[in-house]
Amino acid sequence: MIRTAFLLLFLCNAHLAFSQGSTQVIITGIPPMLPSPYVSDLENNYHQGRYQMQLIFANNNPDPVEFVYDVYLTKDGKEILSMTSEPVSYTPGTYYYSTFKEHPRVSFSADPLDQISGDIYDKVIREGILPEGSYMIEIEVRPLDGFDMITSIPGFAYFEVRFPQPPL
Repeated sequence: MIRTAFLLLFLCNAHLAFSQGSTQVIITGIPPMLPSPYVSDLENNYHQGRYQMQLIFANNNPDPVEFVYDVYLTKDGKEILSMTSEPVSYTPGTYYYSTFKEHPRVSFSADPLDQISGDIYDKVIREGILPEGSYMIEIEVRPLDGFDMITSIPGFAYFEVRFPQPPL
């Protein structure tokens, strides 16, 4: 009886160890102080590939898994943007992105500007600038199927937007 219990426990643990995996996001290239508060400069830097992201997907099972990207942007601790991507399929490996247009492509059904609310939306659309403040971007890649035994480790980038002091 005890041998049977140990055998069952061993088989369950072996199955869990085989099916466990992880994703980790690493965000690089975003300076702690943005050189310009202009949205156009930020967009140009993104399209030129200056803000990179690396996804590391480790899994013992070589089969592809569908994931979604959860992207959050906060300003001074208050969430101003929350988006979830369309599903993307990955096999275990390391993926580098300079933009989300690279393969496998990451796409969002909504426009990020439509997701931003309040005063920030007005500043971005009307004035073309990011308001001064402390920002944090968080990107998490999680399995679409919540029952997959895959741990998600999000990536974070912190940056400041400050306007230059007027000349004396």
